[in-house]
Amino acid sequence: TAYKHANGAEAINYFTKKLCDAVHKINSKLIVSAAVMPETDSNKYYYGQDIPTLSKYLDVVIPMIYKGNYASGTSWIESTTAKFVKMSNGAQIWTGIQSYRSDDDVTSLSSSELLKDYKAAANGGATGVISFRWEISKLIDFDLI
Repeated sequence: TAYKHANGAEAINYFTKKLCDAVHKINSKLIVSAAVMPETDSNKYYYGQDIPTLSKYLDVVIPMIYKGNYASGTSWIESTTAKFVKMSNGAQIWTGIQSYRSDDDVTSLSSSELLKDYKAAANGGATGVISFRWEISKLIDFDLI
């Protein structure tokens, strides 16, 4: 609800910068990441997630590109990942993939469907992939991506 608060995005940017600086001061090898909404055009307004600014501080941005929750397909994973890659000012983009149909249908996706989704993220320029609900995707050979 960032839009309901004056300077909502700026407050999140400030907090993120301070957090990243503090963590990296303790151990520069630690990776600081943030999972963000996949709504590329409205992230800043609704959620205060100013991706171009946050990506200057974070090591990794993880857009939660859950196709089932957005009634979208594998091509949406690729195009949305590409938008995040383009918006990033230094952070790697690791695409968050949903390993089940949707929050309304928690049926596991097949290994072949997950592999297609992971490849779509890679084709969109992601440097990593995060599986939401790992136990579903642990049988995937990630070297195939």
